[in-house]
Amino acid sequence: MPVYFFTYHAYLSWLPDHKKGYTDRKHGVLPPDPDQANRYRSRASEDPILFNDGIQQAAIDELIIACEKQGLALHGIATEPTHVHALVSWDGNKTWQCARAGLRTSLTLRFKRDFGDRTYFVDNSSRRRVKDRGHLDYLITDYIPKHTGWKWLKAKRTFL
Repeated sequence: MPVYFFTYHAYLSWLPDHKKGYTDRKHGVLPPDPDQANRYRSRASEDPILFNDGIQQAAIDELIIACEKQGLALHGIATEPTHVHALVSWDGNKTWQCARAGLRTSLTLRFKRDFGDRTYFVDNSSRRRVKDRGHLDYLITDYIPKHTGWKWLKAKRTFL
């Protein structure tokens, strides 16, 4: 059974000039780069967005609905102004690409309906395959609860 931790990043919320640096898919984590950040900004089609409480709550509501409709088991959600995490698993032959894209589409449609037509996410959301039960337990008991935004855990079945 595949288990994945998907992260959907808010549009232009973490640019290369961030004090912690930034991630490049080909080169990994890189130090802050103000020139690269300016190039990103110059190519941007819209203003940056941060996810306020309303968007974070809508993300949780929508992920619960979308997982049920798409045949995914939802184990946990964490939100921040800059991103949304979804911890999911599934049976069958669905690829992680299909699962990740389906959830992103559901979130995008919900946000556009409730908050207006704009770009909410960066093009490529990240994914991390959960290695084993210990990794899953760590995400549920430590990583998700550390987030400062809204959270939802299957065991609690409530907002935290």
